[in-house]
Parts: sequence; structure tokens; C-alpha cells
Amino acid sequence: AAAAAAAAETEREAVAAAAAGGWRYSPPGEARRLARHTGAVLTHTHADFDSLGAAVALARLRDHRAGEPCTCVVMPDGANPTLARFLALHKNYYPLRSARAVGASERRWVGVVDAQRRDRLGECATWLDEAAAVAVYDHHPDSTGNLGPGGKKGRDDVDFHISELGSATSVVMRELRAEGVAVTPQDATLFALGIHTDTGSLAYECTTLEDVRALEYCVAHGASQRAIADFVKPHTSPVQQEVIGKALRGAEHVTHNGCRVASVHVPVGEYLPGMAHVATSLLELSGSDVFLLAVSYMHGRKAPYRHVSLIGRVRAGVGAVDLNKLLEPLNGGGHAAAAAASFRMDTPFDDPALAGTNSVEFVLGLLVRRLCEEQVPPMKVARDIMIPAEQVTTLSPTSAVSEAGRVLRRMGLRALPVVSEHDTVVGVVSVTEVDEALARGEGELQVKSVMRLKGLVAPGTDLLELEHMVVERAVGMLPVVECVEDPKRHRMLGIVTRTDVVRHHEYYQSQSRGTEAS
Repeated sequence: AAAAAAAAETEREAVAAAAAGGWRYSPPGEARRLARHTGAVLTHTHADFDSLGAAVALARLRDHRAGEPCTCVVMPDGANPTLARFLALHKNYYPLRSARAVGASERRWVGVVDAQRRDRLGECATWLDEAAAVAVYDHHPDSTGNLGPGGKKGRDDVDFHISELGSATSVVMRELRAEGVAVTPQDATLFALGIHTDTGSLAYECTTLEDVRALEYCVAHGASQRAIADFVKPHTSPVQQEVIGKALRGAEHVTHNGCRVASVHVPVGEYLPGMAHVATSLLELSGSDVFLLAVSYMHGRKAPYRHVSLIGRVRAGVGAVDLNKLLEPLNGGGHAAAAAASFRMDTPFDDPALAGTNSVEFVLGLLVRRLCEEQVPPMKVARDIMIPAEQVTTLSPTSAVSEAGRVLRRMGLRALPVVSEHDTVVGVVSVTEVDEALARGEGELQVKSVMRLKGLVAPGTDLLELEHMVVERAVGMLPVVECVEDPKRHRMLGIVTRTDVVRHHEYYQSQSRGTEAS
């Protein structure tokens, strides 16, 4: 009786939320009926965080209603650069499929998020003509859409969920929250990034209470603040952009034990606010692990002196660096990953190493040397983080594509190494290649016909190079072999996966070691 009463109360809350928001509430029975077909959710072309966040949220909501995973997400024409960088490390956490890998039978139901026009769906717009049911979720009520009645090739039966909220992710999450759908920390992080980027971290005028509640739900479900800080990008003023340009052109770069440190002194005409955001932006734009920004100006008329604001930022995951300790001799302070100091160049320094200097560049150089010599630990390499070969499932080049698909699904993996009869690595086959081959009806082909080999690494390859390969080559698995240069010595010692690289960043510290090859 108590369970029935609780269920009834949950449904009453969901109906009230629907009435208040102007969207249609689907009772559980109807939701299950609508979800009886496998389906796909489309983002708009050149997807951003909000579009993908809304798409994944809708896929999770539909799967919850169906009681089983039956919905994939498709980005018709890729992603913007920041989202692409995020997905290079995270895409194995989400039900992403390429458009070519989704057969006609898998798109009987089609969802569209953050868009109401066919031209924003690229070549996937034709899916709307073939689907048995179409649902649209957007946060632009005044959008001049053409998906419904009145539009060219529009449909009369589109299920619209349109609300004037700050983000499309919040529109979907209102239903997701009403139905109590549990989400993973990785889902919550993506949803939070969608809300942050489209609401300016809740600062834009379009932000509503529903956006705040959606973001609260993300935090409650373990959204990674480290990941959000690493990938969200706030607004930059013209003055800040000018300083950023000067800093990028004049920065000096040092790499020590794989840690990339950049420093620069930018003289300006007067005090400029907002330099902390500039330092954060420079950290991302420069591709550095640590960035030290010194901004100075001349102050005073009778006895002018140079005033210096020194701001430091550390990229998420670089846990050994402590900027608070580094800037203590300059009477600075803050946190390990974000600290600042303010001082006058005409005032003697307490630090003997700085005695008598009147050069900001000298101060920066000393700080960089101390950071490298005293704080940066030895760089981890492939052998430190790889999954040993004896724990890795492999395929033969002559295995059938259909068999590879069965193994990948049974083990919940995204990719598997292909090893010859001589125990040498000859390729890697991923779920994408397998799905696309199966969609073409080529399940009997041998794995060697679809496998790829985008990179091999030696046991001593450092993490900096491993991450570069994962991001730049879009590689989800890197076999570790005895000798990269000699094909006869490609005996596999282990594998490094995208998940292993993500784990190094410590975005999700509670994540346990697994063998997912993604």
C-alpha cells in the first residue's frame, strides 16, 4: 500500500510539472507502448554540449520507460572543438552511434533535440519521413521550425516538448527528474556541461529555476566538477581577448617530466579586472598543464612603480603541483590549482633568491624552475597504466565480424585487439566497424577486412604522448608492444584504453579499475 501511494504521488508530481511547463505527460503504460521500437536521438549538426547532453538525457529517459537499452544517439555532422576534445576521452560512456551504423529498423522512433528545422539535421533529416513516431525537445519556443504541421515535409503527429528554459538539456531533464531516472556521474557531468555552456554557468538572462534544479540533480548524481572546470568556457570581454592574444604570442614554454609549463609577462596601461578568467582561458588555449600569468602596470605619479598581479592555474588532473606553496614567498595564496600574488617591484622581496631584482621575467623564470625541480613528479608511462596482455581478450584476423560483434556485446567492450597466429598485433576492431559492417549485411566477412591499426606504443611511451594519440587520432585502444619499429616484435604486452587516460585525470575518483576497451 505504501509503495502504491508513493507511486501515485510521484505520478501526481509528474502531471503537475507537465501542466506547469506546458508539455505532455506520458503515463508509464503509454511510455512503454511508445518505446516498443528501438530508436535514435539526433543532435543538430556541429553538436555542442547542450545538444549532446539533451540527446543522451532523452536516450536515458526512453530506455528507462522501455525497461531496457533501446535508444542510441547520433551526431549528424560531428561536434564543435571543445565537445570533440571532451568526447575523445569520454565517448565510451554514452550510447553514440555513427549514422551509417543505424539501420532502418533501429530508427522507427526518432527524437530531435535542440533543433526544430530539417536543415539542422543534415542527411539524417530523411529519418523523420521514415519513422513511426517523432519527438522534438527544444528550449526555443519562438523558433521558426518546419518539422511539424505547416512545414515543408513536416508531420502532423510530431510530439513537441518545447519550453523556454536556458538549455535543451534542462527541458529533457525535467521529465527525467519527474520520473526519478538515476544517472551515472559521467551522464551527470555531460548534462551539467550542457546547462553551464548554454546558460553561461547560470549567469545568462535565459536561466530559469528549472535550469538550477536540473544542475542540482547533476551535482547530486556525481557530476565531476573537475571535468566541468576543464571543459566549460565562460564569456571573454574584448579587453580580456586582447590580453589573451598578447600572452599567447609572448609565452615561454617548458616541458619537464611531461608537465607543460607556460609563463608570460604582459605589461598593460592600467589595472584590468578579470585577469583570473584570462589565466584560466590561457591554460586551455595554450594546451599547458600549468600557466603563470603576470600582468603589470605603472602606478603613481610622483614616485611611479610597477605593480604586478601574478596568477597561476593548473589543469585538472595535474595533482602534484601546488601553486599555493609556490607563491608563498611572494605573499601569495589560494589553492593548489589556483593561486595568485600581488606585489610591487620597488619593494624588497623576502625571498633571498629575488633580492635586488627589478625584472618581472626573472621572477617568473625562478618560479618555473622551482616548480619543475621541486613539484613535478616523474611522468607515468604505458607500462604503469596498461592492462596486462593476460587479462585482455583478443580476436583472430580470420574471426567472423558477426562473432566479433557477439564477443563485444557479451563482454560490454568497445574494441578488441586482433592478434595473429604468431602472437603479434595486426589490428584493432571496434564496435563502430562491426556495427557498420553488420548494417551492410557483411557479418560473414573476416575481421581482417574491417580492422584498423591507428597506433602502437612502446612500454615507455609517456602519458602525454598517449593522451595526444587518443585525442588527435581518435583512438580508443592502443596496444603496447615489445618494439614498435620492428613488425616481427609486435608481441602484445598489454593495452592502454581511453578509460585508462581518463582515470589519470581523476575526473571520477571512485571509478574502479576495469577492462573496458573503448
